[in-house]
Amino acid sequence: MEKKGKKEKEQKRKRRSRNVNKGAGDANEGAGDTNEGAGDTNEGAGDTNEGDANSERQIANFTKTRCMS
Repeated sequence: MEKKGKKEKEQKRKRRSRNVNKGAGDANEGAGDTNEGAGDTNEGAGDTNEGDANSERQIANFTKTRCMS
């Protein structure tokens, strides 16, 4: 009788540990979503840098065409 009781307790412990691991997996998925959002922010910064490069080109072209004597 005692052996059967020990097996049942061990099975309950295993079930509990499985449930905890599943919960941790869900939390990790949420963290992945947060990282995707950060990636989108970086893309926006890239667009801003492209705009700066275009402005510098326009200034250089203006200087060459208008300021040369």
